[in-house]
Amino acid sequence: GARSWTIGNLYNFQSNLEIGMDDVICNSDISWESCTFTTNHNCIHNEDVHLRCALQPVVEEMFSIVNAEGETIGSDSGERGLLLYYGSTVCDNFFSHNSADAICKEMGYGDGARSWTIGNLYDFQSSYNIGLNDVICNSDSWDSCTFVTTSYCGHNEDIHLACKVQVLCQAGQYFDEHGGCLDCPADQWGKGGIATSCTDCPHGKGVESGQGTSEEDCTWKPCQAGQYLDEKTGCQDCPADQWRT
Repeated sequence: GARSWTIGNLYNFQSNLEIGMDDVICNSDISWESCTFTTNHNCIHNEDVHLRCALQPVVEEMFSIVNAEGETIGSDSGERGLLLYYGSTVCDNFFSHNSADAICKEMGYGDGARSWTIGNLYDFQSSYNIGLNDVICNSDSWDSCTFVTTSYCGHNEDIHLACKVQVLCQAGQYFDEHGGCLDCPADQWGKGGIATSCTDCPHGKGVESGQGTSEEDCTWKPCQAGQYLDEKTGCQDCPADQWRT
């Protein structure tokens, strides 16, 4: 079936295409044979339908978390993403740390939530319904929670949630809750594991991105013309009456 759909004149080439179908009415989502349609129209291209199909039949779980591409985040990644309740977004009214912990534990994350935030952060959010609101939890157990399935929210109130997982990154990497294990930036090194940041190389030293696993991997950067390398202090200006390229 379909994962999501929207409308709009989103591609430059759409105006080159004819509009060939309109008034598509289907009585079920099982078979095209239940549908009626016409091949004439009174439309313009900003009414064109854009469709994303599910790659395989999906049995929707009560809660899931999706990334910026609309793909379900793996249970071992620890990334933060858009929280869905049976395929609809969750509004932030009365949402709390108890709510976040209870939902993560209901999804099988025994240590609860790592973090949560709100916002219309992904382009596709407006294509979802808002399906859960007023999530009030008295503890970190879903059994303690009350909620409603009606809402008066906008998508700028959608919950984005990260659940706690024991992510062990490789040496030369750090853990980012939005992107998982990422390479340390250039001129920084990291031991990996559960570290959430990397360490700067000493002044004057550097290392390529992802290649620094300890301070020993940081090496002196090339000196400028008119300087020489001192192994203890780094680049130094050439003395008077001396030169170096």
